Amino acid sequence: LAVAALNERTLEMKALDCLRELGGPEQTRTVVEFAKHNPSAEVPAATVRALTAWRDRPGVTPVQREELDRAAADVHGASGILARWDGSGPIAAPLAPKIVEQWSARLKPSDWRTLFAGGAEARLTLAPMDAVKDARWFAVTDVSVPEQTAVEFLASSGGSLQVWLNGKSLFNREQARKWQIDSDRFAGTFDKGTNRLLIQTGSSNG
Repeated sequence: LAVAALNERTLEMKALDCLRELGGPEQTRTVVEFAKHNPSAEVPAATVRALTAWRDRPGVTPVQREELDRAAADVHGASGILARWDGSGPIAAPLAPKIVEQWSARLKPSDWRTLFAGGAEARLTLAPMDAVKDARWFAVTDVSVPEQTAVEFLASSGGSLQVWLNGKSLFNREQARKWQIDSDRFAGTFDKGTNRLLIQTGSSNG
C-alpha cells in the first residue's frame, strides 16, 4: 500500500515515512527511482533518511549496507541535494591535514556521526555558535552520477570553507564571512560513478 501511495501527490511523504518504518532494502530501487523523478526538494531528503534507517538496522548485511549507501549517493547525484553527511569536530587545526589524508584514501573513521541537511537550502549545522576558536569541523558525502558531469557548486559558510573532490582541493576560502545563501560559487567535474566530497569549515562569529 505504501509503495502504491508514492503515486499519489497528497500521500507521497506519508508513504515515504511508512516505508522508512516498515519497509526495507527490498524497496531500495522503488524509492530511489521515485526520488529521481520527483522535483520536490523534500523528497530526496526523505528518501535518503529512509535508506539510512534501513542501513542502520540490526541484521543488515555488509553487502546490503554498501548497496544502501550507493543508493543514497545516487539520489544525491540525481537531485543535486546533498541530504546526508558524515561529520566530525571540533578538531584542532594541526590535526586537520590528517583528516583530509584519511578521507582522500577512502578510509572512514569510526567515530564520525551521521548528519542530515535540512530545509530547501539543505543547510548543515557543523559548529555551534559558541564554537571553539581555531578549531575545524569536517563533513563528507558521496555523490554518484551515471557519466562524467560538469557541475556548479553553490555553498555558504559563516566560517572559512575548503572543499575537496575525490581527494583534490576544489575551493578554498580562508577567511570567515557573513553567512549569505549561495555566496560561494565554484565549478567542478564529477567522474562517472561515485565521487567523494569533503568539506572543512572553521569557527565564525555567528
